[in-house]
Amino acid sequence: MVKVVEPVAGTEAHLKRAKRRPWRDKVRKKARKEAARTDREKLKTAAQEAAIISVNNNGSVKKKKKPLQREESTNAVEPILDKDVVRDGYKKLEAGRFRFLNEQLYTMTGSEALEYFRQDPDAFRCYHSGFSEQAKKWPTHPLNTIIKWLKAKSNRQVVFDLGCGDAKIAAAVGDIHEVHSFDLVAVNSTVTECDMAHLPVEASTADIVIFCLSLMGTNVIDYIRESRRVLKLG
Repeated sequence: MVKVVEPVAGTEAHLKRAKRRPWRDKVRKKARKEAARTDREKLKTAAQEAAIISVNNNGSVKKKKKPLQREESTNAVEPILDKDVVRDGYKKLEAGRFRFLNEQLYTMTGSEALEYFRQDPDAFRCYHSGFSEQAKKWPTHPLNTIIKWLKAKSNRQVVFDLGCGDAKIAAAVGDIHEVHSFDLVAVNSTVTECDMAHLPVEASTADIVIFCLSLMGTNVIDYIRESRRVLKLG
């Protein structure tokens, strides 16, 4: 067996051998660089793939799934609301608000109610709309009885309708009698907006004062006193 002995580094023999093979060192150095570059590319690719997997696992949507989402959104059908259901729901809301307003009017003074409706005019509309719906269920409306009684009077009278609402008395007998309509909110030009405890008229000017379903509030006695003030004696 032949044993090959490598020359010791730094010796003359080693230096001579290195001089005879300089190209081999260049090839090996280049090979090492190529191997390092290849390893870096592999690591970079692996890192990118790992990042994509991580993002997808966190709930992001791949591009391939977008057409499916568009198809699903295209085929989606919006719910159609039944008009009768909406109408019934609206009526129930209005009825509930009417009951609330009715309770409020019985627990405040006339001046407080006046200020309340000035701040929220739609509340007055809602109250009288709800009142009208309730009145339709009555067998007899007292307002019709009052109108019939006024029509039977031959002499022209000065009539004060306190809490008149939409002034139906004035509309029904205005050509027979001199009717003055008062309420917290003026629904039309024939109504005077005021607190019924403080009517903007002189004393002893009315022949008839009418409270038709309008005596409500914590100061009803003030309304009675005011009606006595404006009524003619005798």
